[in-house]
Amino acid sequence: MSIPNQQTEPVVTQESKAQNDKDYNFAQIRKQLEQERAARVNAEERASRFEQERSAKHSDDEDSSDEPYVDHKLLEKKFKKFESTMDERIERKAEEKARALVDQERKNGYLKQNSDFNEVMQPEIMQKFVEKFPGLAEGLLNMPDGFERQKLVFENIKALGVHKKEDPCSPES
Repeated sequence: MSIPNQQTEPVVTQESKAQNDKDYNFAQIRKQLEQERAARVNAEERASRFEQERSAKHSDDEDSSDEPYVDHKLLEKKFKKFESTMDERIERKAEEKARALVDQERKNGYLKQNSDFNEVMQPEIMQKFVEKFPGLAEGLLNMPDGFERQKLVFENIKALGVHKKEDPCSPES
């Protein structure tokens, strides 16, 4: 008598399959968010270009002249318009730079107050957070990427104690 060959198939546990599905779902959500963000930015850029072209065409029609000489009033009007647009650009850039500096100062202050920020935000700890609190992690993932989201993740990890090393001697709750 012979013993039939038994094929040994790797046993995929329900838990590892669920984890793989969860990772796949998070990856799909991230990919979808990036696509939507890119589409939105593209649409905003097209709308902005369209608006600029429309306003430039309209103003050129008003200010154009078929006269062979320079009209001083028209020239003055064009200079004033140029000056105002340059002032607006300079003001906008100054505001953006000031806002960026303030944000950077806030970030530096927060990092000084929370010196363990980089230790808590390690990938292993973040993965542990996702595993223990998938609903909360998914909600945070839907927020716009940036330092504010990182702060929120950090504070949740700290508040929930996910960053603490588990003591093998202590009884689990």
